[in-house]
This record gives sequence, C-alpha cells and structure tokens, in this order.
Amino acid sequence: MDHGVRRMVRGTRHVLALGVPIVLFGVLFWWRLGQLSLAAFVFDDCQGTIGWGINGGAWQPKDLLGVPGMRLFFGDTPSSLRFIPRDGSDVAILLGHWDSIRSLGMRADNLTDPDLRPVSSLPGLETLQVDVGTHICGAFLADFVAKQSLEVLYLKNSGFIDDSAPYVGQMAKLRYLNLSHTQLSDAGMAAFGDLGLLQKLYVSYTRVSGASMAVISSMHCLEELALAHTRIDGSDLAQLCGNAALYFLSIEGLSVTADDIQFLTELPELERVWCSLEAPELERALPIFTAIPRLQQLMLFLEGPIPDELRADYAAALRCQVDWPTRPLPLATGHGIHSEAAGSKPPLPPPE
Repeated sequence: MDHGVRRMVRGTRHVLALGVPIVLFGVLFWWRLGQLSLAAFVFDDCQGTIGWGINGGAWQPKDLLGVPGMRLFFGDTPSSLRFIPRDGSDVAILLGHWDSIRSLGMRADNLTDPDLRPVSSLPGLETLQVDVGTHICGAFLADFVAKQSLEVLYLKNSGFIDDSAPYVGQMAKLRYLNLSHTQLSDAGMAAFGDLGLLQKLYVSYTRVSGASMAVISSMHCLEELALAHTRIDGSDLAQLCGNAALYFLSIEGLSVTADDIQFLTELPELERVWCSLEAPELERALPIFTAIPRLQQLMLFLEGPIPDELRADYAAALRCQVDWPTRPLPLATGHGIHSEAAGSKPPLPPPE
C-alpha cells in the first residue's frame, strides 16, 4: 500500500512539474491577447487579415509585433491590414515589417502626405483606403504612378486637390475611385479621361459640374456612379445614356425635372436610383420610373409633404423597393461640399 501511495505522489509531482508551467504560459498568452482586445485591437480574419484601432491606448504597432502568438495567427505574410495610426511612425513601423499587404485601410486624421510615402513601397498593393485624411492633398500618390498596381482608391473626406488628379489619371488599372467630399473640380476630372477600366466612381459633394460629363460619359465600364450634391445641372445628365453598364446612379441633391431623367429608361442594367425631385414632378416622373426595365430600388429625396395618394400610386405601379427618406436633402445650390450632409458616412456599399 505504501509503495502504491509513493508512486501516486511521484506521478502527481511530475504532472504538476509539467502542467503548471503550461497552464501559466497559457494564461499569460491569452491574457496578452485579452490586453489586445481591451486596447481596442480586433482580429478581423485569422487567415491573413489584421485589423485594430489604437484609440489612444498604450499599445503601439511595435508592441503588437512583439506579442507571442502573432505569427501563429497571421504568419509572416498577411494580405490585408486596417488600422488607426497615431502618426507617420506607426505607418513606417507596420509597413516596414510586412511588405505582403495587398489591401491597406487606415483612418488618417493626424497624417499628412509625407506620412503616407512608405505606402508606395508595398510592391503588390491593390487597394488603398484612407479615410478622413483631411490633411492629405494627394501628393503622395505621385509615387504610385510608376508601380501601376492600384485597383481601388478611396480618399473620401480627404483634402484631395486638383493638382493631384494627374497622378490618379495615370493609374490604368483603377476600377474603383472615391473622391466624394473633397475639393475635386472639373479641372481635376479632366485628368481622368484615360481611366477606361473604371467601374465605380464616387464624386458626390465635390465641385464637379456639367463640364465633366463628357469625361464621365466616356467611361463605358462604369457600373456605379455617385454625383450627388455636385454642381451638375439636371439637363446635363442625358449624356449618361451611353453608359450602358450602369446599375447604380446617385443624383440626389441635383435640381432635376422629369424631363431630365427620361434617359434612365435607356440604361438596360440600371437597378438602383437615388434621386431628388420636387413634389410637383413626382406624377410626371412615375411613368419614367415604371419604364426602367430592371429597377429594384428607388430612393426619392423630396422637399415638402408627399400626398398619400401619390405614395399609393408609386407602390401600385412599381414592382420594386421605394424609399421616401423622412429628412429630405437640400437641393444643390452650387456649393454641395458645404451641405449639412457633407460629413455623413453611409455604410458601404455603395460608399459615397
């Protein structure tokens, strides 16, 4: 009996000798990951995607790179990175460690163009999303011209100016471009005439006017187009009748009549329309919307009360979703970028 007890005691000691360090290591490992969570770091995808927000916490990119287990989760070649840098050094640290990034997204409140220069060092970068880059004018894009790798460029709410437009105009592979809520004007749009592969263009709340319609109408691959609250007149929209691939069109905030939107019936792929109309034009516009063959969603921004009988007429005539926003957007006065809605950010897609 004594011999059996001694063997049991020795076995217990061996288990404790091996088990306690393992348990302690596990607790420490998961506590460190828990600290990441408490610091507002978020794992978006354990198969090559990293995302976090710093939010003024104690964690910095160099700390994250030193956390045990990071390679276990993400390996050495993550393909996507989304983060909130506090300054240019954060950008340099992360991009200096991972050059495999193909998709990069960041909130850039505190960044300037020089802070983004390291981004161009990523050899295979295809998607770049810089949100709220109010101090970024787009000069950093000059380094991307020779690379010809970008397919998606999102600079909404940035300080983008026309002087940077020629850099964008030379990005031959670009399929998606969002410059909404920027200082873009017709002078900048003139540089985009060779973007023949562009499928999605968002220039809402900019200074673009009817003078840019010739460039836009030449983009025959366009599928999504947002022109809301620009300086474009409703009579200029008919030039889009040749954009046969369009399935989403946002023209809310423009001064539009029923006659101005007659061309919508000539767009065979059109499925979603966001439009502003004066209440008296609604009755005249109903046959036009009814004649759009593939219409699935119609969002009407109106000023003034909407008669109940007119709502009923639309519901009866249209076999699609009809939305009547409760807070009508103001019609454009030529200064769309200063509208009260200029700071809004609707969920994607479509980003405006």
